[in-house]
Amino acid sequence: MLIGIAGNVIKQNAISPPPRDPSMASEEEAGRAGKNFVRAALLGLGATFAGVLLFSAPEYLAQFASVKLPELLTQPGVQVSLKCAGSAFANWVITAYYY
Repeated sequence: MLIGIAGNVIKQNAISPPPRDPSMASEEEAGRAGKNFVRAALLGLGATFAGVLLFSAPEYLAQFASVKLPELLTQPGVQVSLKCAGSAFANWVITAYYY
């Protein structure tokens, strides 16, 4: 999540750059850096939540449908790895494609 937030901050600052000299900036320009950071933090948090939810879907669907998953997918380490991979993937997609 933190890497996704950092990538989004860099991208938001490129799209809407903060002023170079804060003492000469207007009120709207002075708040740009904070707005960029908040927007990037929300994007990173949302992407992390969506990635974990998406990669947890097989587990939830199996519980809902009363279907037994393969033994490999029921191990706790594999489930945590899937959720971490989902989080990383979703943050990569949001950082790469969100404008």
